[in-house]
Amino acid sequence: MLTRLVSTLAAALLLTGLIGTGADAAATLRVTVTRAVSATTVLTGDSISITGRVSPARTGAPVVLQRYVGGRWGTVRTTTMTSAGTYRLTLSSWTYSSYRYRVVSPADSRRKSGVSASFVAKILTCERSSAPASGRAAWFTRPGLRTTSPIATQIGRLLCSAARGATVNIAMYFIRAGGDVDTILRSLSRVSRYRGVKVRILLEGRLYRSGTPLAPELTALKRYATVVLCQLGCQNERYGEEAKGAIMHHKFISINDMTWASGADPAVVMSSANWSQSQLRYKWQSAALSYRDASLHRETEKQWKILNACAGPGGCATWNDTVAKSSLSPSTDGISQRANLWHSTLATERLGNPGSGTGLTFSTWLAADPVASALRSYSCTPAHRTIRVAHMFITLARLSVIRALQELRAKGCSVYVVVGGVGGAKPGPGVMALREAGVNVTCTADVHDKIVLVDAVRIADGRPDRSVWMGSQSLSGNALRANDEAMLRFSTSGATPTAAHANAVVWNGFIGQWGRIHAKRASCG
Repeated sequence: MLTRLVSTLAAALLLTGLIGTGADAAATLRVTVTRAVSATTVLTGDSISITGRVSPARTGAPVVLQRYVGGRWGTVRTTTMTSAGTYRLTLSSWTYSSYRYRVVSPADSRRKSGVSASFVAKILTCERSSAPASGRAAWFTRPGLRTTSPIATQIGRLLCSAARGATVNIAMYFIRAGGDVDTILRSLSRVSRYRGVKVRILLEGRLYRSGTPLAPELTALKRYATVVLCQLGCQNERYGEEAKGAIMHHKFISINDMTWASGADPAVVMSSANWSQSQLRYKWQSAALSYRDASLHRETEKQWKILNACAGPGGCATWNDTVAKSSLSPSTDGISQRANLWHSTLATERLGNPGSGTGLTFSTWLAADPVASALRSYSCTPAHRTIRVAHMFITLARLSVIRALQELRAKGCSVYVVVGGVGGAKPGPGVMALREAGVNVTCTADVHDKIVLVDAVRIADGRPDRSVWMGSQSLSGNALRANDEAMLRFSTSGATPTAAHANAVVWNGFIGQWGRIHAKRASCG
């Protein structure tokens, strides 16, 4: 009985690494094991590299990584040493963990066992998303959700998918921490600290002046991001009362490299939502992702750099100095000013990759209204006659859009408009103008979306097209002429078959969002 107890105890001690094997007892050479750890805290999916040397060496002898769990050491990885005694082991996990580890060189006939100093490795949760198979994705939220906003969830996962050393440029009207927003900010903080991602954030400075409710938010943001403030818009250099109508109202994210593919694989997100709990949980909002569209990414990055230059001490003119000293073209990449409002020297939509069916329009915009111009480029047939709009509001400053909608209705198109508002409230002048134009217009509470949808026929070539315009730009005069804004377009016409299918899927997602908004409609008064 005693012999059996001793044997059992010896086996247990052997498993926990507290005593050696028979080979260890017979061996005469003492062994040392060094180890170096690339990091002691990483994010889920990232690797920790453990390297070191075993002395004396034995070519091909095993080297074991062990983890301490439940009072005993267990093997998690095994490799072999080189003729010089060096070794390399890697550790990673897709779930949160925090354990103590050590490296062991097991005993053999000549060498005793060797054990390194132990270390604790922590793997923090930063859930990644998968690359969209089509290169496109659209996310939506609605008032009254009882779970985290899908937009916040997907943006958080997107940020956790940024590659090591990537740059994330963000332009946002405002950011207020708390609730769903923490899902996003936690991801930003962690990829900055543990993956070396460079985070740069542009905000509307008027909202962050000393003594304002948002001012304390800057301290937390600056712990992991470079924060740039524009005062009353970045491209607005007007003064006095005239300046007050402009704001930096963008809501975009630009990432130059993701973990989804080898080489640079950029991503761009446009959204209607600012980062606050009220906007992400209690408003109708949308966001769209474009992946591996290098042209869209280049234009978005350039726009961020223009805004950043405008926010600097030398103002917007310094951007043209940068253009002059680079390979950029003043005629396509420069900016001009009129009455102290700066705008692109090339007043045209910036196209995505050839065949992508995508494009970007940035405000400030001093040319013809791009939404009205786009709408006027269509006619309708019995099979293609759908025009749908869901916007926070529309003002008489965008009368050309109202007239274009009226013209489409006269061509036989089915035109429906939903604007934000509460049923019974006195309708605004824009709504009244839509009614006078014979356009079907209703109101839905808490609309913050900015969506224009078309399923019609292009006049230029007679080809059917499904297009969606979305982003930060409201249908107001300041949004077009004075604010810093953006609209992203996805179209089936002019796209390759693969891209056209992907854009049609995006369109279907947005028409579904429009339908949900319309279902909650009421009279505008």
